[in-house]
Amino acid sequence: MNFETSIEIFHLLLDLPCITASLEVMEKAKKMEASTQSVDSQPANSVEAFHNVRYKPLFLYITRSKGGQGDTIDRLSHLHAVLIEGLSSTRVMVCCQLVPILLRIWFQFVLESEDPTFLAQLIPVIIERSGILVAVHELITDVHKIFADQIVTLMQAYPSIVTIQQTDIREFIQTTANMAGRVQMYSNMVYVIGEFTSPAYCSDCTSETIGRFYEGLEVVAYELLGQLSSQEHDAGIPKVLSTIVASLAKLASRCQDLIPRAILCLTKVVKQENLIMVNPTTKSFIVQKSASLIALLKNPDTASIILNPDPEIYTALWHQNNTSMSTILRGIDRILKLNVE
Repeated sequence: MNFETSIEIFHLLLDLPCITASLEVMEKAKKMEASTQSVDSQPANSVEAFHNVRYKPLFLYITRSKGGQGDTIDRLSHLHAVLIEGLSSTRVMVCCQLVPILLRIWFQFVLESEDPTFLAQLIPVIIERSGILVAVHELITDVHKIFADQIVTLMQAYPSIVTIQQTDIREFIQTTANMAGRVQMYSNMVYVIGEFTSPAYCSDCTSETIGRFYEGLEVVAYELLGQLSSQEHDAGIPKVLSTIVASLAKLASRCQDLIPRAILCLTKVVKQENLIMVNPTTKSFIVQKSASLIALLKNPDTASIILNPDPEIYTALWHQNNTSMSTILRGIDRILKLNVE
């Protein structure tokens, strides 16, 4: 299956509830007399929308029987809006329950392709569609969870994707509004930036690449700190901020010119302790984590080893390497025990 076909199926799966609702509207429209409406008039219901010349092409496209027509429609959100009244129908709800199941199967299939170029092209599509889903809360929650999990799975299998799709990823994380309703997905995207933006995973990853990602995350960190000083903030911000401080430290450890900036940013987090309006446990965790990373970054060589484990960490053999994290920690443990004795 080629890329175009796979992506079309991906869109069709996500659009399945919308397709079903559209078909139901079209069936109702057959039994009702068409009303004449001006192009600029706002339809009062979905049947009127079907007869409206502005919306009818959307219905016809989403219910097409011919494949190879591209991905999805630009004005999909407009169609979702006029179909809102039909989303509670039994058929539509059943489709909403099927979408996550079929989506997981689709991801399992495409991951078998083992083509990094093909898989890299999924990232901008996932980002785009995560913000354009039919307004059924359970469906949105399930799909976002799948997207969040699959982003990590994709990057672990092919870490070079982070570098290949750096522009789309940066654009996504630099807009904090993208966090709304997609906290886990946003957090996972920040995590993979810190984890896989490294020459160890992609030869095309340069210090400039690391620097651009760092700058984007640093701006977001300061913005989230400002939001946490208010009682009214997204409940997911502390989780994202915790992931960001870790990613900033990891990026800085790979480009030592960034270490002073990272220490300054993390110090800001620590000093903002009294202004952060979250529960004491969460606040303590973020502050202590930042303080630990500051101490680590003050020893660049140690930070480089601890924050940049060998890529074989994802294999069953990584712990046998003499420079692996587990070996180093075991050695430190023995030294400490000898000193105590």
